Amino acid sequence: AHDAADPAEESPAPDLAGRPPRLGYVGHLYPGRGVEVLADLAERLPACEVHVVGGSQADLARWRASGPPANLVFHG
Repeated sequence: AHDAADPAEESPAPDLAGRPPRLGYVGHLYPGRGVEVLADLAERLPACEVHVVGGSQADLARWRASGPPANLVFHG
């Protein structure tokens, strides 16, 4: 192709039937970054999984010790 890109290949969409919706955040976990909003969202949407990637070890420990909802997953 003239822009040095190959045409996109058609691939079937993954079968997500029966799986809960997943929401994600990547970034710092210190106060003011909005993680508090995600924790509230996870409580209000128990049928969703909320995954958080990032944060220092101290921030992760603080959030994990705060008793987050089971659907709020901290990956570090």
